[in-house]
Amino acid sequence: MDKPIVFFSHSSRDAEALIRLRELFIQKTGGTIDVFLSSDGQSIPFGRNWVHKVEQALDQAKLMVVFVTPNSVGSQWLYFEAGYAYSKGLRVVPVGFRGINLTSLTPPLSLLQGFNINSKDSLDNLISLVNDEFNYKHQQNFTKPVFNTHENPIRV
Repeated sequence: MDKPIVFFSHSSRDAEALIRLRELFIQKTGGTIDVFLSSDGQSIPFGRNWVHKVEQALDQAKLMVVFVTPNSVGSQWLYFEAGYAYSKGLRVVPVGFRGINLTSLTPPLSLLQGFNINSKDSLDNLISLVNDEFNYKHQQNFTKPVFNTHENPIRV
């Protein structure tokens, strides 16, 4: 059976933090989920048409997490990807990250229920989201040291 794909929509300027978050997310979900992250150096192999690979991933994804950051909030691609996924009936979940609070968003993303990552507990919402969407029972166990370490680019 194929693993479900979660599409992490983001700005490439947030690649370092999202690559680390992707690694932690895959670790916490026991490798039961694939994550498409366009800037991770793996999801789009060198020499491939990146627009085609994004479209292909959007067609295969079962869930989209839209990371809204100071770098991505003005990106037309973020809204294009989210709109495309939403029009296909995918669950699209906006996530305020790196200082963006979802209450500051305007439609269309503000119409979708999401959450802000601003603590260890809010980071656990990512696990809760996939548990709910895919009927998994992964432990919500991001730890405070993981969230708060100075080396950790996930810090907000």
